[in-house]
Amino acid sequence: MVIDRDIKSLENLDCSFSGTTAVVAIRQDDDLVIANLGDSRAVLGRKTEEGVIEAVQLTTNLKPNVPGLAMTRSFGDFMLKYFGIISEPDVSYHHITPNDQFVVLATDGVWNVLSNNQVVSIVRATNNAAAATETVVQVSLDAWKQRFPNSKRDDSTVICLYLQQGASLKNGT
Repeated sequence: MVIDRDIKSLENLDCSFSGTTAVVAIRQDDDLVIANLGDSRAVLGRKTEEGVIEAVQLTTNLKPNVPGLAMTRSFGDFMLKYFGIISEPDVSYHHITPNDQFVVLATDGVWNVLSNNQVVSIVRATNNAAAATETVVQVSLDAWKQRFPNSKRDDSTVICLYLQQGASLKNGT
């Protein structure tokens, strides 16, 4: 892939045994194109007929059940390319409906300690993408400290995208 080629060309960066994952969503009118590479994830907050916001996972975590291997796809990790790690993303599509309220894109540092439902509940509690993002990150950092007090935490990166203009997610929804 082009990104792997560009990473290899950087003289001061050795990605032989390290790499990264990514999840990207592009909105085109009422369609989302989602590309996922590794164990980052996209989750949709959708309003049900009862008015409750439910979590709908839009991507698949690309993690094998092989000990010591965290994901099947990544940028970098060049030594693992010999063992089947690829840098081609899994691409999916989602047509946005009026019930689709927001999308959350986050790294495994969030998903390793918070469920889809927990993250959707946090985002649902605010109508501000920046505040929702900060809160999800802070809650995930606190969860890491509590769940894994003696380990180094993974990165926790979050992006929230509200899909409906002027939609209110508060007051019992």
